[in-house]
Amino acid sequence: MYIVNAWVAENRICIGQQKVEDKSNEMTAIPLLIEGLDITDAVVSIDAIGCQREIAEQIVDKGGHYLLSLKENQQELYDDVVCVFKACRADSISEQWEYDHGRFEVRKCSIIQSNKALLPENQEKWRGLKTLIKVEASRTVKNKESKETRYYISDEEGLNANYFNALVRGHWGIENHLHWHLDVTFKEDASRARKGNAPENLSILRKLALQIIKDQKDKLSMWKRRLKAAYDINYLKKLLI
Repeated sequence: MYIVNAWVAENRICIGQQKVEDKSNEMTAIPLLIEGLDITDAVVSIDAIGCQREIAEQIVDKGGHYLLSLKENQQELYDDVVCVFKACRADSISEQWEYDHGRFEVRKCSIIQSNKALLPENQEKWRGLKTLIKVEASRTVKNKESKETRYYISDEEGLNANYFNALVRGHWGIENHLHWHLDVTFKEDASRARKGNAPENLSILRKLALQIIKDQKDKLSMWKRRLKAAYDINYLKKLLI
């Protein structure tokens, strides 16, 4: 069973989840999750599976803004955007560097106004589309370099590449701050709970526990905080105060 999560990147907190029904996928669960949230003036970032015209329209109708990852599942638009960045000069460019524990990462973000270069038929299909985003990421770990280019679309305009670079960074931070910890710290993928409401209920409890141990101010890793809370009742009480 899969669960779609709503995550506030700035505060690193999960504010909602929606179960993906059997024989279905995230595309049907995402609109249900969005419908239950107040997203007024918020930026909603979604992976490529959520890059759908109906979802973009729903976000705009609810007063929010979208940042949608673009891949070949939207082949016509994807090919058009790739060609735009090859043929046109970027309106704004931003580079960010990050070094942490032997990992060096460079993220170069370029943006172009969509109505300047996108084919009219693609521009008209996407509600409120204003900005095309290209992020070229290069990561070096132990002298091994990997590169990746990602594309996004957004309904926001009048903003520079530095803004969108930060948004994309926040979007991918979900993997590190939520999904990774649920899998590694709480062993979610190894859980054998499969029937009834058990998977969804346990998912809620894991996220609640993750938020509690994340807010603890000590030098222990998240995994060690969880372990210590299991062995030391005084430490557990400290977490819950």
